[in-house]
Amino acid sequence: MSRLLVIGCGGVAQVAIQKCCQNSETFTELMIASRTESKCIELKEKIEKSGSPVKLSTAKVDADSRDDLVKLISSYKPDAVLNVALPYQDLTIMDACLECKVDYIDTANYEPEDTDDPEWRAIYEKRCKEKGFTAYFDYSWQWAYEEKFKAAGLTALLGTGFDPGVTSVFTAYAAKTSIPRSISVKCPQTEATWRTESGWRQSPWRSRGYTTSLRWAKRICTCFTMRR
Repeated sequence: MSRLLVIGCGGVAQVAIQKCCQNSETFTELMIASRTESKCIELKEKIEKSGSPVKLSTAKVDADSRDDLVKLISSYKPDAVLNVALPYQDLTIMDACLECKVDYIDTANYEPEDTDDPEWRAIYEKRCKEKGFTAYFDYSWQWAYEEKFKAAGLTALLGTGFDPGVTSVFTAYAAKTSIPRSISVKCPQTEATWRTESGWRQSPWRSRGYTTSLRWAKRICTCFTMRR
């Protein structure tokens, strides 16, 4: 029994929201919040017509504004915030969750809005030199919040279904319900297909830093659908 605040109402967000509403024993109340509230209302009406018992509401929020986020979170008082907004908004939403003492979940790691911004480039180049890597998009920005979340007694689940969206969560659901011997996942953009066995297995995208496994997906899905 929990109340979930979902920030974002794009393609990935809409899939995640509808899946949450199919799990009404866990997600009993859900608010959809986005910069464009009309999209939230449209999705809410669609889900309600499907007969979902989840109590739905909507709100307008600027995910770039910490103050706006804090006001919404404080008002709705969710058990957790699911961030499916834009990746460059991750840190702002994490800050708001810390201030409001609410658990945090996202589906993609932080990345800057403008990688050519001189201030960001200076920080990026310093990190590359100190940490020995050159990736634009990595979890180190968010891992820097680990001690803050620990001190606040909060949980932050990062990348629950990363690339694309909620794929690993769906994989975990299939593994939990049908115990498949393997699962194949196809990327709609590159047409690349990789296969996951019932153990650890690297994907053909290893050079890009992507790996996948049923064991990892099970852990993520368990966390994603946990009861309070």
